[in-house]
Amino acid sequence: MSECLMAGWWRVSLTRAILCVVGIALFSSSANAAPQSWAFRDWSVTCPGAPQPCIASTTTFAKDRTWLATLRVQPADKGGVRLQVLLPQQIHLGSGAFAQIPGHKAQELRLIECVPGACEARLDLDVQTLADWKGASSVILTYRPAPNVPPISFDVSLMGLTKALERAREEEPAQ
Repeated sequence: MSECLMAGWWRVSLTRAILCVVGIALFSSSANAAPQSWAFRDWSVTCPGAPQPCIASTTTFAKDRTWLATLRVQPADKGGVRLQVLLPQQIHLGSGAFAQIPGHKAQELRLIECVPGACEARLDLDVQTLADWKGASSVILTYRPAPNVPPISFDVSLMGLTKALERAREEEPAQ
């Protein structure tokens, strides 16, 4: 757990990032202080404490409760955000993964690495693109689970994203 709190989430390996998410979610108390969490509709914010940044996140499941994706955002410089998308390991890397706000052009996610259990992709959202995300009720994620099957597309709720990011920025540790 201390490794999670001592390194920024974007600097941590995917395996460690997944373990950090699980560890922080299950972590109930510590000698110093427990992480703080807030819920905003479909998004939540977890603040592990100084000097670590707060993270807003949401997870999407299929109707059969199969995990489809987890989106994690952290406030970045100049008002934008860093978006980390965790996807199932079965993604076909050659086909890529995409995020699209309805009515806007699809953005290709940068696939970073895959480990047993998940693949990590990233996307930096500038102020204008973030404003588009905040104005939408959902983003459509698309990826191909395997080379011989059609791509799947599903909505990820953005309801609560604006308030979650506001809270994450308010709780941001002093630099």
